[in-house]
Amino acid sequence: MTIHVAGLGPGPSGLLTLEVRDLLMSGRPVIVATRHHPCVKELDAEGTWDDCDRFGKPGQGAEVHEVVAAYVVDALAAGGGVFAVPGHPLMSGSAAPNVLALAQARGIEIEIHAGLSHADAFYVSPLQPEEDVRTLDGLAAIVRRLNAPGGCPWDQEQTHESLRKYLLEETYETLEALDSGDRAAMAEELGDLLLQIFMHVEVARREGTFSLGDVTGGIGRKLIRRHPHVFASGDARTASEVEQNWEKLKQLEKPDGSALGGVPAGMPALAASQSLQSRARKVGFDWPDIDGPLEKLREEIAEFARAADASEREDEFGDILFVAANIADRLGLDAEQCLRAANRKFRTRFELVEQLAGERGVRLDELQIEGLDALWDEAKARLAARTNAL
Repeated sequence: MTIHVAGLGPGPSGLLTLEVRDLLMSGRPVIVATRHHPCVKELDAEGTWDDCDRFGKPGQGAEVHEVVAAYVVDALAAGGGVFAVPGHPLMSGSAAPNVLALAQARGIEIEIHAGLSHADAFYVSPLQPEEDVRTLDGLAAIVRRLNAPGGCPWDQEQTHESLRKYLLEETYETLEALDSGDRAAMAEELGDLLLQIFMHVEVARREGTFSLGDVTGGIGRKLIRRHPHVFASGDARTASEVEQNWEKLKQLEKPDGSALGGVPAGMPALAASQSLQSRARKVGFDWPDIDGPLEKLREEIAEFARAADASEREDEFGDILFVAANIADRLGLDAEQCLRAANRKFRTRFELVEQLAGERGVRLDELQIEGLDALWDEAKARLAARTNAL
């Protein structure tokens, strides 16, 4: 025989499934987890169904569920019947899972009949955009309101061109936060950078040129297209193979494009130089090994030393930086990052030199080179001691 475990749903009999209603009215023995349920009071007003209220209130804990399960399985094992519980049988808070486990342990056939769960009938009103700030939809709604009639006059006047400087500024502030290693600062600056993207989307929406869906759709399709080893039948087992496939797929998308395409003209010069030379190397346009650019660097330094005028010196100095960027790329170094780190190191040391000079009541512009060197060496030693102490 079969024990049928049925869900009574969250309320009156109108919320019962037709299957469960038919089962309850089939004439089979019925045991309900509790009579304190609207559906039970409607369908069994005379109280002919058995119940488990005498064992304790539903949800009182594992001990009550075990007692109920033992009673139900013992009562229905021989001739079968129905055990009905509020909500859905497999939702937490009922003895149904205990009945299921005990019946299976005894080799008794059991069937589960779904009911509408309490969670299915629970309605949560949506948050207002100002409260839903942890989602992209919430942020998009806030920026849209700022740009809508009755919103912020400053936001409404912005264009792609006027926002350009803010995008650049926030990008550099994000890089600074990344360099600092301060995760809280990174989160804040990434948020500021994300705001700039949403602002450009709103400008485009006013113009009728593109939407947020165009932005996310474009990059989403590109990621799928260029990762066939993830989303299709492609094969790439190492990061190097992924990079090679990426370049091949990009070339297929733009077969007539230059290998140097995609390096923005407005990119910082040192980073752009490294990117240009890296792309040229991928098509074989470079020295075969590191000895070539190192020898070229020595050559360019010598030519710079022989430069006869400012124009020549400017040209030769540019060549020095260009070759230095090549060497960095060959060694897996980010030339822009290296220079930023050097700038930070110089700033820290120089500010300490200023502090030391102030403590001694001297002005830097009054010191000879020997005095400046002494302060510089002292600053280096102090900073090294701090680092070693950490």
